[in-house]
Amino acid sequence: MSNDERRKTRSDDPHVAATLFLAAATRSNRGLAAVALADEDGALVAGAGRGDLRGLAALGSAYAGCVPDNGFPEALLDEVTLGDDLYTSAIQIYGETLYLASVGARFPRQKEAAVTLCRILAPALC
Repeated sequence: MSNDERRKTRSDDPHVAATLFLAAATRSNRGLAAVALADEDGALVAGAGRGDLRGLAALGSAYAGCVPDNGFPEALLDEVTLGDDLYTSAIQIYGETLYLASVGARFPRQKEAAVTLCRILAPALC
């Protein structure tokens, strides 16, 4: 499953590789407590960090569209984010809209991350 290269851990499975990428970004950004990549239905594609990553993915797809009535009660938002700030954005990967949600800090370098995730997830999305 893993090979030694320039990265310490590597995977041929696209979803595992995306998780490893997100985990590395989480470790390198002190304020970033958790990050989730979600599909349009709010299902978790990959994630890293503390807490409810499936819940974070669902929040990401709901909040990234800036829909005023997203159907999530404030208590659920606080339960998933543990009172931290929620950041969401939409990214395009192979014509699909995916949602990046993070807790504590904005996910860094999102354009570069989208390119990397596009390369990582190509086998799963094409």
